[in-house]
Amino acid sequence: MIHELKIKPKFFQDIINGIKNFEIRKNDRMFRVGDILVLSEFDYMDNTYTGNQIKVKVDNILTHDDFPDGIPIDYVVMNIRRYNSWIPVQNDIYYRIDIDGDIVEDTWEETTFDYAVLMIGNCFKSKVQAAMYKNYYVHLYKGYQNEKYKRN
Repeated sequence: MIHELKIKPKFFQDIINGIKNFEIRKNDRMFRVGDILVLSEFDYMDNTYTGNQIKVKVDNILTHDDFPDGIPIDYVVMNIRRYNSWIPVQNDIYYRIDIDGDIVEDTWEETTFDYAVLMIGNCFKSKVQAAMYKNYYVHLYKGYQNEKYKRN
C-alpha cells in the first residue's frame, strides 16, 4: 500500500542525507512491512509544500506490543529505506547550490564530486526545487542567527 505523508524539512533532509532511517507515526493508517511512504516535504512555518518528495519502503515495524515502555499504544516506529532516488544520467541537466549560495545549472558527468553533491541532497531536477532548498536554508540560518543574538 502507498501512503502519502507530510514531513518537516529537517527530517526530509536527514533522510536524503542518509542520517535518518526511521519514521515514528500515529498508526491511523494500519502501516505494514512492505508499504511505500511518499514523504512530501512540508514547511509548517509557511504552511506550504516545498515540492520535494522521496519514496521510502517500510522494512520493519515496532509497536507498543514490542516495546511497551517506549512506544505509545497508537504509534509505530518504522524502519525505512529509500525506495527510489533520482540520479541523473550522463549529460542530463541538473541544478546545485554552489559554495556562494548561487544556483548553478550543470551537465551531469559521472565524477566523484558530482556524485558527492547528489548524495548530500544538494542536487535538483529543476531550478525551482534548488531555489526552494536555498530559501529554506537561508530562512533557517536567519532564524538561528536571530536566536543567537537574543541569547547574548
